[in-house]
Amino acid sequence: MRTLIAAALLCLAGCSNNTEPQQVCTLIGCENGLAVEVNHTLQQSFIVNVRAGSQTIHTFRCDPGQPCRAFVSNQTPEDVTVSVDAGGGQPPVSRTYRPEYRLNRPNGPDCPPACRQATVTLSVS
Repeated sequence: MRTLIAAALLCLAGCSNNTEPQQVCTLIGCENGLAVEVNHTLQQSFIVNVRAGSQTIHTFRCDPGQPCRAFVSNQTPEDVTVSVDAGGGQPPVSRTYRPEYRLNRPNGPDCPPACRQATVTLSVS
């Protein structure tokens, strides 16, 4: 009798007629922001400036033979200008972009968080 009562209590706690699978969400985080990549063949270090309007929102340095990328957190400007200054008397190379932000949900379509992200890429040689 005790076994029957214990089985009934266990079933009440875990048995269900609901056949829908339960959603499981992971805990991967994400941030709103803009990824900036520079494809280059430059043989010297250079500085990358990222501007939104008249404001510089990020500056970073890149070295020859290394990937050149940065993520600008919590910035989602409508228009952005990326400039590469290699020095040595060369004029900076600049390009203005209108980033296409996409909604990113790293834990699945129905799981939080959701963040807006875009990538812009400038090529220089």
